[in-house]
Amino acid sequence: MFVDERQKKLVIDFALERVSEEEFLRNFPASPEQRQSLGLEMLRFAASEKDADAVECGTILGYRFGMTEDYVDALNALALEDWHRDHEDVVFALGKVKSPTSVEPLFLAAQGRVL
Repeated sequence: MFVDERQKKLVIDFALERVSEEEFLRNFPASPEQRQSLGLEMLRFAASEKDADAVECGTILGYRFGMTEDYVDALNALALEDWHRDHEDVVFALGKVKSPTSVEPLFLAAQGRVL
């Protein structure tokens, strides 16, 4: 999933409630089934391309549409990366998902041990 400047702006405007969910979905079309995976797709893209803006957008969409266990692997990996600026958001998301596999990444992130 390529994240262009228009999409980034739309996600930020959605997070800041400058645009409604309906307007967001008109411009970033997703079926009800796809909404919950939008953030995950963006986080996976962020990790593969080391795109810090996509980490921010992915966590925003995950919070807005809900994060599931499916997010854990991407979040665990991002918790330990030093190339993005959203460590607190990633760690907070891991705390909400509450996966046992996140204990070590959370411990390392708390110690400031990122890759």
